[in-house]
Amino acid sequence: MRILESDMGEREMDKKNQQDRMGKPSGAFYRAEGHLTIQLLPQKGNEELLAEVPHILWLDLAVVFRYYWEEERYCCSMLIQWEYLADWNVTVEQVWRKARENMPRLFPVKLCSVEEAMRDMREGMEVKSQKIRDRKRETGLSVQLYLLTNQRGYNGATAIFYEGVLKEFAERVGKDLIILPTSIHEVLLIPDDGTSSYEMLSALVREVNRSEVPRRDQLSDHIYRYLREKDCLEIA
Repeated sequence: MRILESDMGEREMDKKNQQDRMGKPSGAFYRAEGHLTIQLLPQKGNEELLAEVPHILWLDLAVVFRYYWEEERYCCSMLIQWEYLADWNVTVEQVWRKARENMPRLFPVKLCSVEEAMRDMREGMEVKSQKIRDRKRETGLSVQLYLLTNQRGYNGATAIFYEGVLKEFAERVGKDLIILPTSIHEVLLIPDDGTSSYEMLSALVREVNRSEVPRRDQLSDHIYRYLREKDCLEIA
C-alpha cells in the first residue's frame, strides 16, 4: 500500500523538512536505523506535540517516530526529535521508510478473530470487544470481528501500515474492510459485505472511546475503509 506517494499527497510537513539535503546520511543514522519505529496518534489533541517533532499527517491521524531498544526485562523507546534528523542528515521520508520497514521485525503482526484473541487479550480490549459484540447483536449484525495488532500489543494500530497485511487479508475474505480504531494499540477489522452501517459503527467507536478507552490511548472517532482494488485506506 503506497502511503507517501498517494494518501499523503496533501500532508502539511514542517518546512524544516522541505529543504533539500546534500550528502549521505551520517554514520550515526546507520547505527540508529535498525531501532526506528512508528507510532500512530490522532491529530486532534496533539497539535502542540506535532508542532515540535518530525511527523507525517495522514487522514485525521499523524505518524510520529520513536527509537526503540530493549534492556534485560524492559522495552524502552523515546520520541524522535528534529535535531536527530539534522544530526543524521536525513529527511522525514527516509526515517518513515526505514521505520516502517522495521516494524514487522520488531513488532510482528497479530491478526486473528476476536474469539481467538480472547484467551490472552488485555482486559481493556476484552471490554471494548464485548461492547461491540453486544451492539452487533442488538442491531442484528452478523459480521465477524478480527483483531489487528502486534504480538506485543503495544502501538499495534500501526499494523495497518505493514506491507501487504490488509491487502492479503482482504483478498482472503474476498471483501473490502471496515477498520474500527479501538485504540492506538489495536484496531478491529470487519469484512465489508454491504450490510454494515458506517454511521452506526462510527457512533459505536465514539461511545467506546468515551466510556472504555483512556484519553491517552484514543486514536480516532472515525472508522476507515480499506479498498482492495485500489489498495488504499480512506475515512468511511
